[in-house]
This record gives sequence, C-alpha cells and structure tokens, in this order.
Amino acid sequence: MQYWALINNVKVGPLSPAQILALGATPDTLVWTQGWQQWVPAASVIEFGFQTRNNYANNLPPCPDTYFAWAIVLMLMCCLPAGIVAVVYSSSVESHYTRGDYEGALKASDRAKIWCIVTFVLGLIGAPVAIFTGMPFNWFI
Repeated sequence: MQYWALINNVKVGPLSPAQILALGATPDTLVWTQGWQQWVPAASVIEFGFQTRNNYANNLPPCPDTYFAWAIVLMLMCCLPAGIVAVVYSSSVESHYTRGDYEGALKASDRAKIWCIVTFVLGLIGAPVAIFTGMPFNWFI
C-alpha cells in the first residue's frame, strides 16, 4: 500500500512504508492513504512497525496478568479439559493487548483466572473421588 507523509512539514508520497521510514519518519509523523478521512500518526499504522510489545505508544495501562503458568500447571495436575480452556484464554491475553484491545485483554485475563479456579476445584473434587474409587489419577490421559 502506498502512503503520503508529512516529514518536516513537507508532503511526500506516494511511497511505501519502508521508503517513508528511510526518510526519517517517527511515530508522530502524520501519514495518509487513499480512502482515509484524515491524517493519522504513523504509530497507529501497523505497516510502519512502531507498535511495541507493551503498547507504550498507545498509552495503554500495563498488560493484565495472563495466568499462563498457572493454567499449564493446573491443566497437567488437576483437570485436563478445564485446564485447556484456561490455557486458551490465558494465551489470548497478550494477543489482545498487542493489538491495542485492552478491554479484550482484561476479559481474557478474567476468564483465564476463572478457568484456573474451576480447574483447581475440579482437581480437588476429583482427587478424593479417585482415591475412594481406586481410579488412577492419570485416568484422563
């Protein structure tokens, strides 16, 4: 895709993102392409590569907890099916956050936490049942 940019108050373009970056574009450089209503900072356009893992350019709060380590341990030690759900939610937290979807990251983090708790409770219920019935602990594997 070709963009126009305002670099040192001079309109340049149409150029590729790499060419605009070579001209000294910064995250605050305004860019525009056909079909857009207004000029936007280059930091908000994925093709320019200014997004950081922590999204400081977008002034987002810190990334919510992922609970990934807990989800993995609980999946292996307590209840595989519920643990898989916890792992799926916990692995989606950072992907939501890096896309700038902070609300989605919060929801995924809350759901990962809930599913970690559910997995732990099912493990607490399942262990005595397995001991009482003589069923091996690894029956679900």
